[in-house]
This record gives sequence, structure tokens and C-alpha cells, in this order.
Amino acid sequence: MELIYTVYPEKSEAIEAGRKLVASKLAACVNLVDGMISIYEWKGKLNEDQEVILLAKTNAKLLDKAMDLIRSNHSYECPAIFSFSASKIDSNYQNWLDDTLGIR
Repeated sequence: MELIYTVYPEKSEAIEAGRKLVASKLAACVNLVDGMISIYEWKGKLNEDQEVILLAKTNAKLLDKAMDLIRSNHSYECPAIFSFSASKIDSNYQNWLDDTLGIR
């Protein structure tokens, strides 16, 4: 299982991205975490913004396509989009994930 992490400036944009990922079978499940505060420097200016975290659960075979979909529809000029590989996953959950994504 691969977990994609990205953030959005608005909840509505994160919801739309999550729906696209699941509807296109590029993610089996998307979790949104609202209310995160990000402190970062951008173009020489210190910023502090509220953002929404999107976590998408997918398969290694679909990872690049899922990340491309996120990138192509993201409002940020340079969005943070990266993945984590799960070293261990419950076999029942893995079966559900694979079935949902049509990986069998």
C-alpha cells in the first residue's frame, strides 16, 4: 500500500480532489484532515496558513497516475505531493484495497 500526502488551501478543493481519485479508481480511500496550520517560507516571505491534509490510499502500480492527477488539478504553484510505503498492512485491508482498485 502507498499513502499519498498533499495539502490544499480549501476544504472544497481537497474534497473535489479526493472524489476524483476515488471515482477514477486511483485511490481506494481518501482521508481529509481539516484545520492544519502550516508555517513556511515562500518567495522570501514567512507565511502561516490554515490548510487541509489529503491522505490517499493506493497501490504502487497506480501511484504515479494518482500523483499526476493531484498535480494537474492542484491550485498551488508548487504543491507538496509525496508518498509513503506501508511496510506492514493488515491482510484483510490489503485485500479490500486491491479489490477496490481492481488489482487482482
